[in-house]
Amino acid sequence: TAHALRDAKLETEVVQIPVPADDCSCPECGNAKLRRVGDGKPSTVYEYVQPHFRRRIYRRETLSCRCGHIVTAPAPDRVGEKTRYAPSFVAHLVVSKCSESTPQYRLEKFYRNIGVPISRSTMGGLLHRGAAELAPLHKAALALVPAAPDVHADETSTRQQDLERRSFIWSFVTPELVVYSYAPSRSGETPKKVLGTSTGRLVVDQHTGYNAVTKPGGRVRAGCMAHARRKIYEQREHSETKEALELIADIYRVEREAKDAGILGT
Repeated sequence: TAHALRDAKLETEVVQIPVPADDCSCPECGNAKLRRVGDGKPSTVYEYVQPHFRRRIYRRETLSCRCGHIVTAPAPDRVGEKTRYAPSFVAHLVVSKCSESTPQYRLEKFYRNIGVPISRSTMGGLLHRGAAELAPLHKAALALVPAAPDVHADETSTRQQDLERRSFIWSFVTPELVVYSYAPSRSGETPKKVLGTSTGRLVVDQHTGYNAVTKPGGRVRAGCMAHARRKIYEQREHSETKEALELIADIYRVEREAKDAGILGT
């Protein structure tokens, strides 16, 4: 069940609660030699354990030889040279910023409140360093996309420092993974770069940037039902659209039933 899957991710501690000494005698007959018959119905309680950061000071041992040669213990692992922040800290920063969408000014306040000195500019540098460390993983994930028989793709605009200009985050979704790719434009160069000459199906909207990979011999273009429905829904005040919306609702119902039955990929 969904609850079982969720609980499987949590650290679980089983606490055995003994019967208090004052209750170890039978209240009916006074017998003090009660025997154990098992445990009662378990009760589950979810607790919040305050996360914490710590400052660790490394003292690197230095040895010297009578000939004058000096040997010093290696420095601890860090994301980049001359930084005071460990990989675990950078991982927390990346997840907070990129997965939980916490803005840096709020992170700065959070870290300050728990005693960690870090500015927004330093956070920016650490995010870039984290991205550099993850670049090989990102490259490997992108290389897996063309092998998928079914790929969903879309692009979302994002503002640059120059507020008059926009760049784009392209998303490529397969049954196994989701990969993002940044590009300064919405042209077809990104789909060509990611999908190449691969074959299969490509579920996208009507954007012409995907034409480069859906030519004969390339991927079969499959229209996005959500985009098609939106155009009809926007005209819902016209009675002619009612039948079309009902037909699409039937399609969604069948898809839900198939998913619930474990029928996927058809």
